Amino acid sequence: MGKKEIKAKILNMVYKEDHIFVMETLDLENNQKAKLAMRAEDFGIPREIKMPDGTVGNIPSEVIKTFCDNMIGKEKNITIQEDNYRGYSKNPSEAEINSLHDYMDCYPYKELIKEKLNED
Repeated sequence: MGKKEIKAKILNMVYKEDHIFVMETLDLENNQKAKLAMRAEDFGIPREIKMPDGTVGNIPSEVIKTFCDNMIGKEKNITIQEDNYRGYSKNPSEAEINSLHDYMDCYPYKELIKEKLNED
């Protein structure tokens, strides 16, 4: 696994289930487009907030939509986690597979896979 920092322009951004944002970005240095997934917490957005009446609840969807709309066109420094490790054996052990799954579950990549499967 490796990390790469890029300066990216956000071309589109939508909120998905499980408190995830999916963004279409343009890497400004390499002029390459990519689709990224980020947890809302990475933008400082909590899962729940205290409402004016004192109750705790989900952030209203119109607030999230406005946030996404406001992010479109912004340039941001983004750190990307890449799976660039090429040292996998042809027959990895079950422990190696489970270790990789546990590690990758730290990142919201499943939303991107769902979208790609729905596109094809």
